[in-house]
Amino acid sequence: MLRELESDFEVLTLNTALFLNCLDDLDHNSALRRFSNASNNVAFIATHLVESRHYFGKYVGLNMQNPVEEFMSDAKSIEEVGHLPTIPELRAGWNEVSPPLLDRFHELTSDDLDTESPHAFPLENATIYAGIGFLLSHESYHIGQLGLLRKQLGYDAMSYAPRAQSVS
Repeated sequence: MLRELESDFEVLTLNTALFLNCLDDLDHNSALRRFSNASNNVAFIATHLVESRHYFGKYVGLNMQNPVEEFMSDAKSIEEVGHLPTIPELRAGWNEVSPPLLDRFHELTSDDLDTESPHAFPLENATIYAGIGFLLSHESYHIGQLGLLRKQLGYDAMSYAPRAQSVS
């Protein structure tokens, strides 16, 4: 693996486990609960994260199916979504897109990282490498939201403890 990606890979690996930890023991009704009309629920944020992780894979050159496409279908807000996946469906979607992305990090070359980003992120550096940093920051932000919502729902805090299987 390229030295430039070592810390990014660590964050990607950590986020992979933390997403699943945020969903531990949650039931579907809790995941659908909104605290106000101005906030999202766990199910919507988690669906957005699965969709974003799928995009992350495409961003670094993977060709894979979006496991939550049927739920989001171009929705930009929770009000535009008809129904949301269950916790098992979210976990399955995450587990579908995460291993290929983790593997892809070992294949990226310096030339790949220096390539101009096909997406205009709010960054001065317009390379794939900078885009990877943005996408990791985006994931971490939303995982933090999941952790907060989890506590507001009355569940134990999200655990940083490693999982027995990293993506199960």
